[in-house]
Parts: sequence; C-alpha cells; structure tokens
Amino acid sequence: MKRINKLLIITIGILVITSLVGFATVLAFNENPMFAEKVKKGELPPVEERLPKEPFVVTPYDGIGKYGGTLRGISISY
Repeated sequence: MKRINKLLIITIGILVITSLVGFATVLAFNENPMFAEKVKKGELPPVEERLPKEPFVVTPYDGIGKYGGTLRGISISY
C-alpha cells in the first residue's frame, strides 16, 4: 500500500511540474520578426518592456459578440 501511495505522489508531482512549465511558456511573449532588427540596434525596447504589466481588459455590456453578420456602409461604387 505504501508503494502505491509513493507512486501516486510521484506521478501527481510530475504532472504538476510539467503543467507549470507549460503554463509559464504560454505567458512568454514572442518578438515580432518585423521589429527584431530595431530591437537589435537598440532603437526599440524588447517586447517584455513594451507591454504593460496589467493589460487593459474591456468587459462587454451584454455578453461576448458573435462572428459574422453584414457590413454596411463601407463599399464604394464606381
């Protein structure tokens, strides 16, 4: 019984550690290739310094919108 408990604890520990590593990689931001040259020259700060610590999040009034629909008033007739 103790052997099964140890195996269970080790398995859960491995799962927790691997999930935390995966979560940390999701939070890492990638540099845009168009700006990479400017960052190398020092003309532009790295992406971690350009982004805010707490991003501005807008909460919708009546829920999340829907994709699709009809766009009116943008076309130009010739």
